Formats: sequence, C-alpha cells, structure tokens
Amino acid sequence: GGVIDIAWKDEVLPILEDFTRRTPGSVLEVKESCLTWHFRDTDEDFGEMQANNLQLHFDQMLRNHQVRVVTASEPTNKYMVILPSRVHKGRALTQLLDREKTTGTEGFDLILTCSSDEDMFNIVNAERATTNRHPSIARSSHVFTCSVGRKPSRAQY
Repeated sequence: GGVIDIAWKDEVLPILEDFTRRTPGSVLEVKESCLTWHFRDTDEDFGEMQANNLQLHFDQMLRNHQVRVVTASEPTNKYMVILPSRVHKGRALTQLLDREKTTGTEGFDLILTCSSDEDMFNIVNAERATTNRHPSIARSSHVFTCSVGRKPSRAQY
C-alpha cells in the first residue's frame, strides 16, 4: 500500500495544457493519478515533434520524481501518459489477489483482463507458473487474458 505522491501533477499540468493549446487536434485527459496527452488527431509530423519535445522536457524535469512517462506512437494510438512509477494495473491485481489469499477466501469467480497493459498479463502468467498460487488463479479455467490491439502480447487471446 502506501500513499501515492501526485505533487508532480502541479508542475506537469500547466506544461501539458500549454502544449495542448499549441498543438491543434491534441487532447489532454486529466485523471486522479495520471495525465495523458493524446496526439493521434494532430498533424503527424508536428504531433510527433511535440511529443519528442515533451519527452525531452519531462526526462529532465521529472528525473527526481517517482513517475514514469510512457509514450505510444502507433498510427491509431498516439499518446503520452505521465503516472506514478508504482501505479499500474498489474500491481492493483496483485494487491487484490494478496488480500484474497490472506483472508483465506476465494473471492473471484472469474478474472478477465482485457487491456493493452502487459503488466496485467505478466502477473497472471507468473501466478500460473508458481505452485503457491492465489486461489482465484489456481482455478485457471476461470482466468482469461485478452490483449486489446494487434501486437505481440503475453495474453491468451
């Protein structure tokens, strides 16, 4: 557990708002623990250049913060997300499964992970490979992983 530090958002948000204003077609998505700058509807070259500039800027600016900057630059999925380095779906799944294990209950009848986040698939696959599995993973006929998008993945489907 622990508290997730999101103080970095106060520094990052004005920069992303400025880039959004200066990059026609871009959209800024603000969530509680992350900021996502979407640039799939921008001029292709200009959007890529802006994303590269942001990446360079954030690499310097955020090096002492516990955050990660993830950029996707596929034809239909172009974005940059800034989020706490300790936050990802795989970690959340691990915490849910650990809670299930420590309480001695079998709390999940079905686990379905549909995502483009390989962290989730890595957690499920690692659990399947161990002998001391969480109860829900042990019932592997009720656990499904499905990748979203056409790309190499560790998901079943």
